[in-house]
Amino acid sequence: MDAHTAAVIGLAWSRGLSLHDDAAFSHAGERVLVRDDALPGLEFVELFGASALRGPGRLVDAAAQLPSSAFLDGTAVSAVAADRPGAGTRTASRERLAFRDHYAPAAPPGAAVPVVSRSPLDAARVLDAAPADDSRDVVRILGASSAPGAEHDPAGAAAPDPAPPCTLVLDDGSRVALAGYAAVHHLLADLRVVTAATFRRRGHARTIADIAVGEALDSGLICQARIRVESLAAAALADSLGFTDAGSRVVIVPGRAYDH
Repeated sequence: MDAHTAAVIGLAWSRGLSLHDDAAFSHAGERVLVRDDALPGLEFVELFGASALRGPGRLVDAAAQLPSSAFLDGTAVSAVAADRPGAGTRTASRERLAFRDHYAPAAPPGAAVPVVSRSPLDAARVLDAAPADDSRDVVRILGASSAPGAEHDPAGAAAPDPAPPCTLVLDDGSRVALAGYAAVHHLLADLRVVTAATFRRRGHARTIADIAVGEALDSGLICQARIRVESLAAAALADSLGFTDAGSRVVIVPGRAYDH
């Protein structure tokens, strides 16, 4: 990943965290602390070896000196909980952040052309047939249906602008997978992919995701994958699509603790 791409990614995330454009992610090893008592919990973002931590001042101070690994392995939750006697604390989100700024090689001559639908009804059919957690995440980012539910997401203030998602349709008419992206700060394409439960492990997610990635690149955006740490399938998909790991994001919120 070249320096220009890294700078654009850092700029987008600085804006998403309500920081000055050059306040974070410019120098490896540096950490920016943002104390804001109006926030309900902590958000930790690491990119290219630099990091930013924001949240209520008391919690920021409790976690400020922890290594980056502590946020991913749960140590940070324990440290914050120790500073909140009688109050529960849990990790709401643990994500790998990966990016892609290049096109894939052209398909070989004679390769089958996927059939893609832009119909919201077809998108809804895939969402209805997918696991609820996966569907909820797609809905939150892409607005692909009116299903309820939203993850606690301090970075949601970025107000992403979703593009129409695309649905992969098989020859027999089955709607099997959905992919789309939301443009964040006109710089990044935050990609989301979901496959109907009965059609998984057949390469459909990669087929439709590759189409969404190409459209995002055509729009001048850098593609971003936010991969739940516990999702091996999502990690394998991002790797197969040529995404490059660049960091992580962890959100710690008040609430009853549980084993991740």
